[in-house]
Parts: sequence; structure tokens; C-alpha cells
Amino acid sequence: MHPPRRNNNPGFFGEVFRTRRESRKRLPIDSLRMIRNDEKMTWNDHPIPALRAAPNEPLPGRLLKLRNRHGKIWLNVGGGNFFMDDFVNVDSNVLCLLAPFYPAIKPVLKAPAREWLDTYKARRLPHNFVFANCRFSLKFPANSVDHILISHFLEHLHYEDAVSVLANYFSILRPGGTLHIIVPDLAQTARIYLDAFGDPAATEAFVDWLGFRKRRMTRLLVRMLQVTGWFEIGHCYVYDVPLLSKLARNAGFDIRPRNDSPSASWRLKDPWQVNMLFQKPVP
Repeated sequence: MHPPRRNNNPGFFGEVFRTRRESRKRLPIDSLRMIRNDEKMTWNDHPIPALRAAPNEPLPGRLLKLRNRHGKIWLNVGGGNFFMDDFVNVDSNVLCLLAPFYPAIKPVLKAPAREWLDTYKARRLPHNFVFANCRFSLKFPANSVDHILISHFLEHLHYEDAVSVLANYFSILRPGGTLHIIVPDLAQTARIYLDAFGDPAATEAFVDWLGFRKRRMTRLLVRMLQVTGWFEIGHCYVYDVPLLSKLARNAGFDIRPRNDSPSASWRLKDPWQVNMLFQKPVP
């Protein structure tokens, strides 16, 4: 009897998870340090394509590829399919991986996924996009980024993960660089709930807003979505102004009283949210 033939074709999902494993390789600690202009380093396996280069190419030359027309590096982290001009848009939504196969899988997708992918494909070009797991440290050198926007992303991380993420942002931002955070506002929504206290509908509306409930989602589906990097399902934490201020201050940031950042107008008119700007101090 012949032994069973081994299938060397990993298939679509095998290729997806191989790509995910490659993109999450940890870099040596030395390669994450800011280097002087006269130093050289090699990042041939860097997960961000624009930072991969030929051996011994100086790092400043690679960072130039990410600079916008203003000569700055601005990051829009966890923005989903909301791409911004002049920004490097970074996201890890699993649907980004499915986009190349959209025509084939469209008949089996539910309406929300089809709508998300339609928007993604319409906005993707000519914007600068990098697929990276936003729950982990961004692979940029220290003091290399000018501005970071995180809009309605931080609440999808557990508090301990948010602490680590902000520490990474503080490291990669240059002195004087800014961090713009937008999250749902717990205080405003809690006031509405308390004003209607005793009404079961108000309680249900408040719990729905928190986003902690997972309807019709099996544990297996939740785990699959987490493995593919689609954050946690629903909100993992909520913030008001004092708590968000404390989180940013503990990471080393100062609070800017006026938002004059490149993303100052982003979602400016959306109600029920905390919208704050922080800055890395200049020594």
C-alpha cells in the first residue's frame, strides 16, 4: 500500500496564517533604537514594506518613503477603512486580508462585511496603507513619527494592552510629536442613563452602548477573529476625560489644551466622545 500523498499546498487560510506569522516577527531590540544619521542598519525582514531595503541601506532613506508631502510621518492607527490623506493608515482588520478574494467570496458574505469591503476597495487607493496588528507595538524607530491618530480603537483593547500601546507611541513619537485620541465618552452616556434611571429600556440602551455583549457569537468564532487580529470583539474598556488623561500622563504625555494637530477636524462633530490631544514633551 502506498503511503497517503502529502498535500504541500497550504491553501488560502494556510497562506493567510503564514503571512500573519511572518508579519508578527519580533525585531532585535537593537533595531528598534533610534540611530544617528551616520549609522547604518539592516531591516530586511521588517513587516512594513516601505522600511524593508537592501542590506546596509541607511534607515533615514527608508523613512523618507513614508513621509507625506509636508515632509512628516503621520499615522492613522486602527482606523479600519477610514483612510486619511497624507497619513500612513495602519490596520489589522481581517477583512483587509480577504479583499483580494472579494469577487469570489462576495456571495457568501453578510451585508455588513460586503459594505465594509466595498468601502475599503473604493478608498484604498491612492492612500498609503500598512497591514499590521495594532494591538502590538508598531515597528517604527524611536523618535521617528510626527503625529499619531487613534480614533475609536483604544476602547477595543484591554487596559493593560492600552498601557503598552501608549508606551510604544511615546517611544516612536519625536519630542514635540502629538497623539490624538478619540474614544466613546463614558461620562456623557452615563448621565443619560442616570437621567432615565428606572426605565429598563434606558438600562438596555446603556449596556448596548458599552458593547460588552456578544450576540449570536460562539466561542470558536470569537477566538478565530482574535487570532486573525480583529482586536477583541466589542469594547474591552471605556473611558472618560479623567481616566484617559491619567492613562496618557502615565505614559509620559502632556495634555494639549487646543487641538491644532493634522487630524484636528477628524470626527469633530460626532457626539458622545472624548476627543483629546496629547504631546510628547521636548527635553
